[in-house]
Order: sequence, then C-alpha cells, then structure tokens
Amino acid sequence: MEQRLLGVLLPSNREFGLDFLRAMAIIQVALGHGVWDLIAVIPVELATMPLLNGGVTLFFVLSGFLIGRILIRDFTDGEPGWHHLRRFWVRRWFRTLPNYFLVLAVLVAIAAVQQKLPEDSWRYFFFLQNMMREHPNFYVEAWSLSIEEWFYLGFPLAFLLLGIIFGARRELWLALAVAVLAGSIAIRYAYFLELDKLSLKAWDLNLRKNIVTRMDSLALGVVAAWVSLYHATAWRRVRWPFLVIACGLYLGYNWSAADPVALLRAHPLYYSVFSFNVLSLAAALTLPAMSLWQRQQGVLFRWITLISLISYSMYLLHYSLVRRVILESVSGLLPSMPTALHHGLIYVSYWVLTVLLSVWLYRYFERPTTQLRERFG
Repeated sequence: MEQRLLGVLLPSNREFGLDFLRAMAIIQVALGHGVWDLIAVIPVELATMPLLNGGVTLFFVLSGFLIGRILIRDFTDGEPGWHHLRRFWVRRWFRTLPNYFLVLAVLVAIAAVQQKLPEDSWRYFFFLQNMMREHPNFYVEAWSLSIEEWFYLGFPLAFLLLGIIFGARRELWLALAVAVLAGSIAIRYAYFLELDKLSLKAWDLNLRKNIVTRMDSLALGVVAAWVSLYHATAWRRVRWPFLVIACGLYLGYNWSAADPVALLRAHPLYYSVFSFNVLSLAAALTLPAMSLWQRQQGVLFRWITLISLISYSMYLLHYSLVRRVILESVSGLLPSMPTALHHGLIYVSYWVLTVLLSVWLYRYFERPTTQLRERFG
C-alpha cells in the first residue's frame, strides 16, 4: 500500500538500514550547526550531549558504499566501456547537480544584493572552492559536496583507464580503492607537515575540508561495497560483531575528542591524520548490519525514511540559507523577549523551516529533476 508523509511518497523498496544511517548523518550535521541557539536555552552539557562527530564522514562512507555497488555491478556486466561511464555520470549528476546549483544560485543572488559576494564565488560552480586551498566562508557546508563530486568524476574514470590497460578484473576495484585510501592519508600527512601553525581552524580548513585530503572515507565505502558483493556470506556473518565494534569506536572517538583543542595539542599527528580513519572505519563497520536491515513499519520508521529521502535537500538548505540568511534576518525583527525564549524560538524555527523547505524542494524540484535521468541515462 502506498504511504506518504508530509506529501512525500515513501517507496516500499527502500533499504531501511541505509535510510537509517542517512537520517542519522543529516540529523547529526543539523544538530551541530544549530547547537549554539540551544546552548542559550539549556545547560551546555545537555545541549551538546546528543552530538557525535562524524555526520559528514558517515555521508562519505555511505556514498562510497552506494556508488561502489553501482559501479562494480555496472562495470563488471560485460566489457566496461565509455558508455558505462557516461551512464553513471549522467545518472549521478541528475541526482546531485540541479539541487545544488539551484540553492547556490539563490545564495549567490542574495549575497550579491547584500554586496557580500566573495570574488572567488565562481569556484563553487566548478567545485573548486576547496581544491588544495582553504574553503571560503561562503556556503560553508558545500565543502563536502565538492569532495564527493570529484570522487564521482575521478574514481570510475581511473577504473576504466586502468581496466583498459590491465583488464577489468574485479580485484582492480579493490586495488584502486585501497590506493585512493592510502594516497589520501599520505597527502593528509604531507599537509600536516607543511602547516606552519597547527590550530583547530587550520586543522578544519586544511585537513578536514580539503578535497585531496578526504577521499579516503569514500574509498573505504567502496571497499565495503566490494566485500558485500564478493563475500556476501562473510558480510552477513560479521554484521553484529562489527556493529558492536563500530559503536565502541564511535563512542571512544567522541569521548577522546570532547575537547578537540586539548586532543590536537596532546596528539597532533593522530588528530590531524588518523582520527578521520577511526570515524570512517566505525561508519564502514555499521554497513553489514545496516545494509541487511529491511523495511520496517510504524510512524517512527516512516519519519526516518522521510528524513533520509529529504536529507540531501536538508544538507543544502539547513545552514547557509535557513540559519544564516533567513533566521538571522528574522531574528532582528522579533519583539523584545527573554534571551532564552528568543534563542529557543529561533532553534525550533530552524528545525521546522529546514524540514518543511526540504520537503518542498524534494517534492517539486529534486525528485522531478532526478527522474530525468531515466530519460537521459
């Protein structure tokens, strides 16, 4: 039976466990960007208690896993050729680019009217804003999107070229993913050595948000996809032990990184280079259990599916447009009231606007443009 929530069709063929991961990832990201209003309402310990680092890393690993399965299946169906590459790119870009360019155009227009548009804003249209450089303070959440888009462009192209040279054997996928993983860690280490002054800001802009330093998380997702396809029995057998280990890694990491400044000072090499791999590994280890978790019934599960479906729109809208443009404009227009009430109202509005605008964007733009790939891809 067809189910809808807030007017959004909830397909019955979804992989619920992966929807759960995607929903948890966007909730963590949105919680982190909205926490400063919450801190003004309740004690900081309570406000930050549900925060776990790694929402974007979870997105990276999940994206690598999903596109890894697509690529491995498509490219190993007969002799891989340029038509496979074209089909993958067309389908992927109809899924990601229209939504991104629409929101980017709106933000560029608003910044231009306010005379706050950075000179290098053109880089955002080519996903170059954090290519071996610090990400500007404009559309700040777009840093992760450029990393994913360059991975979508480069990884399958590299496989096709290597396949032409060495033959498209299934082991080539694993070798390429491991090479990208190791290379990204090596580049991150090189950047770490080159930093004149190591601070949390330098760590964030040069190591966490740089295209060439974060490909390893997506590559690990491809490794997980390869294992799930070619070692399905083992994949099923290890799902619960791996899930327990993943939870331990997540909690251990977040406990150790509760004071990131202190951790950076005490263990600069670990936090700058290898801490990303701890989060990536934790995310990857959840995949056996989550990928086998089938569709569930009930109101809570419908909401999880909805949040998963609109998660991309939520990511595009929640901070730069909703929090920094809409709510900062509205905040100054509110009547005088106690500080806690003011911030509480802003925080509730942040979530309501993010969800409702994301539902609207998904229903009337993202889903229709995504469906065009069936015609062209």
